[in-house]
Amino acid sequence: MRKHLLVPVLVLAHGCVFNDVHIPMTIPQDETLTGYLSDVASRDFTAVKIIDAREDRTRIGFRRNGFGQETADILSDEPVEIVVQRAVETMLANNGHKLADSGIQVTGAISAFWIEQDWNYYDTEFIARIECELVFSIQHDELYRNAYSGSYNHRSFHAVSAKPWRIAMNGALTSLAEDIAYDTGLATALSQRTAG
Repeated sequence: MRKHLLVPVLVLAHGCVFNDVHIPMTIPQDETLTGYLSDVASRDFTAVKIIDAREDRTRIGFRRNGFGQETADILSDEPVEIVVQRAVETMLANNGHKLADSGIQVTGAISAFWIEQDWNYYDTEFIARIECELVFSIQHDELYRNAYSGSYNHRSFHAVSAKPWRIAMNGALTSLAEDIAYDTGLATALSQRTAG
């Protein structure tokens, strides 16, 4: 009796790997994201402008079955450039800086925004990474430029639901924001400018 019940359950679970996964992404509210930038006197920044420079902009990863075959797409609920822009603006605010109509301009390009799925014997590992370059300018004169990255690995027994994918990608997003917040070169460049 139990074997007859188990077969349709396994079929349904395996069939779920053929469904696309849509991930809402944001930095968790309990993340403070304060770093060396919080030691800099408050600066005004204009709205962050990021472009998506990835070769494949249609997805952020592939869903795979237990044989490693690609079966579905992993998709962001929003354009990834909007996700990164919001993360950078949140990081700046958490470090005591403000968004204003005029001030330091932040522009950049995303080169990687990807998540991998690695099936293990007992669980599944979700490996997310984000890479981008940011340019900080004042009246279009470059002040500072640097490449940033964030990564996060999450292991879960639940490979069917969207939750582990979301945890991994949000972790990478938080890691990216922390990489910017702790950039000593950026903190030095901002400190050498007059406040405002």
